Amino acid sequence: MSDTPLDQADPGYPGACLYFIKPPPNPYWLNTNLIMTTTGDPGFVQTGVMNTTTLTTTWDGGDSCKVAEGPVVCDLYISNVDPSLPMTHLKTQGTLSTIVSGQQITQQMGGGGAIATAITWDPNTISPAIGTGHRCLLARIYPGLGYTPPQFEDLTTFPSDDPHYAMHNCTVAATDQGGQIKVAIKNGNWREEPQLVAIHAVPDLDPNRTVLDAVLPSLRLIPAFRQIAGTPLRNIDFDLSAFRSSHESLLDQIEDWIEKEVIEIIEHLEGNCRNKHGHSARLVLPPNYIAKFNFIADLSGAKPGDAHIYHVSQVNGKGQPYGGLTIALLAT
Repeated sequence: MSDTPLDQADPGYPGACLYFIKPPPNPYWLNTNLIMTTTGDPGFVQTGVMNTTTLTTTWDGGDSCKVAEGPVVCDLYISNVDPSLPMTHLKTQGTLSTIVSGQQITQQMGGGGAIATAITWDPNTISPAIGTGHRCLLARIYPGLGYTPPQFEDLTTFPSDDPHYAMHNCTVAATDQGGQIKVAIKNGNWREEPQLVAIHAVPDLDPNRTVLDAVLPSLRLIPAFRQIAGTPLRNIDFDLSAFRSSHESLLDQIEDWIEKEVIEIIEHLEGNCRNKHGHSARLVLPPNYIAKFNFIADLSGAKPGDAHIYHVSQVNGKGQPYGGLTIALLAT
């Protein structure tokens, strides 16, 4: 990824003028300004029909934003596996497929306000192929002149507070009452050296409007759904056995290399998990290795019709966000 911020990539482009709104405290991976509009479900892709993805950007109507030099364009990606924490656009083994690259989006030269750009696309033309279901979306906007993003890159560490990026990553699953449910989540490391990550899963017992808008459309299609649970599940866990290797012995050594400030970030997140009845784990991702781990939830004792929402997130050894996913689990 280029080290040049998108709003500084072209001196003639007022990059701060056009952006995705990211209202806090929503998870950065549930941006409502990047959604599927093929159906009423903002993250659902249908094969066999044309799909539409809508990007809603905001144009600042200030004096310095009345004229933009050159077009504003977007790259739009969709996950080819679901769900996944890493967001990588690579020649091989990447998790993202390209919907459009460098496509011009709508601009508004005066007055300011929200601008919706609808991108219609055919799933049959996407490679690698994607199937029907929930998929992660990732988009970025940038000046069409003076900035050329790398063709293949790891977008997992895109700045979560950069308003030129937007992401929408959510999945919904259901199981019989009293059952155990496993959600397979892709993870991995495309670097030449092992990488320390910390994974956290935290229940959301009082979801905000953004979270509800992401999960309710799918939940309401399930006849058994009644309400969002207000209490956590008895037990959740990660099955990380696919990543256990000789590199696991490096965990303590790698932690010794990590800056004190980063360890404090990780420990704060781990404390937050404990306080909110969540779960956390530290893991060394082996180099050049991709696999899936299981998010395991025990729904025994869960009230039938209750949907349990968990936010699964990951940070790397620099303390940077390294993927996020919202999971809704329904006890039927």
